[in-house]
Amino acid sequence: ARLPSVYAVLPLLMACGFALALYFGLGPADGGFWFPWQRATIAGFATLMASAPTDFLGPYGVPWALTFLLKPNHALGLVLFPLVLRAFANIRGWRSRIVAGLLLHLLAWAFVLHMAYVALGLGVFLLLSLIRRDELRRDAVDTMAVLGLNAAIVGPYVIWLVRAPRVAVPAAAPAEIVTAGAGSPMLLEASLRNGLVFAAALWGARLAWRQGGRLGRLLAAQLAAAMTIWLGYAGFATVGWRPPGPLGEVLEQPDEIFFWLRFVAATCAGIGAWDLASRFASTFRRGLEPQTRATLLGLVCLPWSLPYWWNPAMMDRYFNLSRDPLPEELRSFATFLLRETPPSAVLAGDPWLARYAAALTGRRSLLSMGPPPPLDLERRHAVARMLLTGADLEAVRRNAAEYGITHLVVTPRLLTAWRLRQLREASFDARSDLQRVYASEGPTFRSIRVYRIHAPD
Repeated sequence: ARLPSVYAVLPLLMACGFALALYFGLGPADGGFWFPWQRATIAGFATLMASAPTDFLGPYGVPWALTFLLKPNHALGLVLFPLVLRAFANIRGWRSRIVAGLLLHLLAWAFVLHMAYVALGLGVFLLLSLIRRDELRRDAVDTMAVLGLNAAIVGPYVIWLVRAPRVAVPAAAPAEIVTAGAGSPMLLEASLRNGLVFAAALWGARLAWRQGGRLGRLLAAQLAAAMTIWLGYAGFATVGWRPPGPLGEVLEQPDEIFFWLRFVAATCAGIGAWDLASRFASTFRRGLEPQTRATLLGLVCLPWSLPYWWNPAMMDRYFNLSRDPLPEELRSFATFLLRETPPSAVLAGDPWLARYAAALTGRRSLLSMGPPPPLDLERRHAVARMLLTGADLEAVRRNAAEYGITHLVVTPRLLTAWRLRQLREASFDARSDLQRVYASEGPTFRSIRVYRIHAPD
């Protein structure tokens, strides 16, 4: 019951948390050059310069709006990101290696993809350490220890997440999938669309690598890793290869790595912009105080921060969708559930409608599209199919009672997806274990039928 009120303030908390985590996470660490006003500038760039004014025209949307506003729970990964880098940069022994590994593991529970991006960044950091060689042994031991500990803790869950069967979703269910096809201008999306911020990011990454100590090298490696992943997406799109299973689903929707790349690039851009502002300040006889430098730099960049608050209807693709009323079929379906079924009712049938039943009425379902899948997913599929076919009425009654199922929701989309198109409305109406209690027609969902399950005669 408290979730809606908590979720309403999460965007503000995560945006402020990311800025504060960068400010404190980039503090003095192993030869770094991060000073207070410089850190404030970096935090400002990371939060306010990750989006470009033309992002609403692109296929992936505005990173700020679609991360902090739409998925603030994912933004928690951004909050933990600087803390992981700082803990790794300050490793002094096995105790601090364990702390860094546990923080990386915590990042996985916030958002597993962010953990994967950071882990690859640590791998790139180790590869780039071959150039320096003076700290190669230390970097190798620290990287292997942190990644090994994280893999030992999170690995089993990731393996299960990849191998777990998915809920069979109706093929005609509306879905917005961003697919990068061959010839897609993906490289421009991650680079030139961000304008001068991208150029400042490259300059800032160079400075971080050369002057930022171990923490700076870690940050530069994260940008290199993010760009590597993005190039990998472009390569897969060019050859037209799609891996099977969940990995293929991730490759079909590269929006998360796009957002991550933008935030990491904006962080590096803050370093580059501060250096350019410092060079400009040096042209004055007395120079400029750091606070003055930071203020002037913020004012110069103010126009680029307009996308975050200027026009929500344009910058947030879901803003208008949230204002439009739900289709009449859904509202009627939800009204029926609220008025005619008890709160303890459990639905079986269309897993796509199950999300609306949960969100609008709080009713539970045997199957739903939302992850993670239940451990007995295969059995639930079998029970749902048994309820639809009604081949063994005694087994139907027994399995329905086991899961507490009280109602069956039938749609043409579901029957088509599960290859049960031979079943017609009359076949359900004729069954002795079902009683039709609701029916609706509409242009969006075509047909929704709800049957109450009761013991056969």
